[in-house]
Amino acid sequence: MGLQPLKDSEILIGKFTGDPADIIGSIDTIHPAFKENCPLWTYVLAETVKSDMVVHTSTGDIKKETRKLGPIGGRIVAETFVGILLADSSSYLTLDPLWKPAAKFGLRELIAKALS
Repeated sequence: MGLQPLKDSEILIGKFTGDPADIIGSIDTIHPAFKENCPLWTYVLAETVKSDMVVHTSTGDIKKETRKLGPIGGRIVAETFVGILLADSSSYLTLDPLWKPAAKFGLRELIAKALS
């Protein structure tokens, strides 16, 4: 990928609250077996970054604090979904590989298209 992965000392284990008191320690201090051997989903979660987003609802906009996948974890997750879709003989990617989404295409439109 050409990206620098997190160091063991940057992979923090504990409750996912944002409170430093809820952190047990870095992955390499939990058990020697994890030194330079972080489980994949632990890495993906550790790489996430805090992000603010606006959710548009019928009663108005709501500002929410959320987490977004980092560059390595995001690519792993995206490539996993694409691989599953390409391997599924009834998936939209297989049945109509030249399909392109409309200019406004979000989760609502994806679910509507999947159900049609």
